[in-house]
Amino acid sequence: MMQQILLGLGGLEDPVYVDDVFKTKIYSGNSGSQTITNGIDLSGEGGLVWLKAREYNNQEHVLYDSERTFNRGLISNTGGRDFDSYPPFSSWNNDGFTLNTSHYATNNSALDYVSWTFRKQKGFFDVVTYTGDGSANQTFNHSLDSVPGMVIIKNIERPSTDWYVWVSDSITSL
Repeated sequence: MMQQILLGLGGLEDPVYVDDVFKTKIYSGNSGSQTITNGIDLSGEGGLVWLKAREYNNQEHVLYDSERTFNRGLISNTGGRDFDSYPPFSSWNNDGFTLNTSHYATNNSALDYVSWTFRKQKGFFDVVTYTGDGSANQTFNHSLDSVPGMVIIKNIERPSTDWYVWVSDSITSL
């Protein structure tokens, strides 16, 4: 009898905690190649890295996701333009990411930065690209296996267009 019970439990997956899928990391720019180790597997799982210089409020918030390429970012606080003029990353890693070169928005030796890394994970976070059809009722697939609590949409072909945010009714009452 004990063997049957143990066999039934053998297929259980280890739980996933927020530390496994989200990390905040503060780092000093070095104007060269720099590996940011935060324990988040971006190369195998994918996700999003959000970077910001800490000293300057007017510095851009730059977001990079694994669905397009790690060298195509969106600037969220200045019209959302596509940001690829100076690729800041050399790789997504299984424990973080590697910055490529000096860049004022990501790795200038005179500045300290903060990074927020979100890993793709069922029930937590996903990054999706899709082609819109111009209708107000667009449907797109994701891998959350749940109803999203928040959806952020940005037209990447026309970066000067607005960002759109939808929050589920269950969260808006907070």
